[in-house]
Amino acid sequence: MRIPTALIIAGLILWTNPLEALPSGLENIEADFESGKLTLTEKLTLKALMLTDPASLPPRYRIDRPLKDGTLLILDIIQNWSEADDEFKRRFSFLLYRVDKQAYFDSPFGFFRIHYDTTGGHAVYQPDVDIDPADGIPDFVNRTAEYFDLAWYYICDTLGYDTPPFDGSRGGGEDLYDVYMHRYAGAYGVTFLEFPSDQRPGRDYDYTSYIYVDPTYNGFGYEDRTLPM
Repeated sequence: MRIPTALIIAGLILWTNPLEALPSGLENIEADFESGKLTLTEKLTLKALMLTDPASLPPRYRIDRPLKDGTLLILDIIQNWSEADDEFKRRFSFLLYRVDKQAYFDSPFGFFRIHYDTTGGHAVYQPDVDIDPADGIPDFVNRTAEYFDLAWYYICDTLGYDTPPFDGSRGGGEDLYDVYMHRYAGAYGVTFLEFPSDQRPGRDYDYTSYIYVDPTYNGFGYEDRTLPM
């Protein structure tokens, strides 16, 4: 299968070492599905739980560390959505829709719109810390926006990879790439494909997309929360 152009942005931000072995739980899901021990719906359910609630997985399918990039889990779910049973669709339909956030901040280079919460279960790390700079935006959101801009500048402007298509009115109505600071405990972040795009003729498999990144990296093992970002 050819990789959709939108997934380049996943590699742009959620860079994964290709030599890094998959967590054993994910390997076991794939192996048990291939051998017929798991139905398609069972496999998709395990992958959805691996992303959203990894602690609830049976021991054989647990992961010993968060995935650097949960995009392939979501891609498998999206590609096989029509084949899953109705209970799965009811339970995990939220995976197909963007979340609403309390605030947003446009990145300094103007590439990204960072959506975030300052209260509730998905509040950003240290939401009241606003020192560097003192601009009314939590510092952790500032750092997130800066790191996304730098990644875009390096991968797209320096190395010359294609930029993703714009998503029009979705995500706030600006032609900025949308990033949602939203916790999925099983992954550092996820890229979600949305709709096919013909903005750039000749680019097959081109999709609009958006990214989720963890808002705190709580429990990921980092004293400095900017390091995983």
